[in-house]
Amino acid sequence: MCENYEYDPPKHYGKDRAKTPPPLCDFVQWLDTEQSQQDKDHVERQARWAAQRWQRMLHEEQMEEKRKKDQEEIQKRIAEVERQKTEEREADRERKRERARRAKEAGPEAIRKGKYPRCTQ
Repeated sequence: MCENYEYDPPKHYGKDRAKTPPPLCDFVQWLDTEQSQQDKDHVERQARWAAQRWQRMLHEEQMEEKRKKDQEEIQKRIAEVERQKTEEREADRERKRERARRAKEAGPEAIRKGKYPRCTQ
């Protein structure tokens, strides 16, 4: 045991084992050391890569939101076109129904009247 460690940790085994941090004296040799230029470059490169990944993730999220918004707009346009087609179809059907209703009200004599005769023999 380390002389800086003021007490012995409890010795429990299994699930009840106490989780204590390692003694500080294990890290003393690393606290005062200077980093080499290679280590500094590695840390900077890792930080730069992390920042690039973060920016890429944000960009992808923005593109996904834009894509969803565009899809919703396209769906709205399609629904509007289909609604207009349905209205036109219904108006055409109504015109045809009105024409048939007028023909029924006019009776069978109206069928014979017209610009051209039905039978050309």
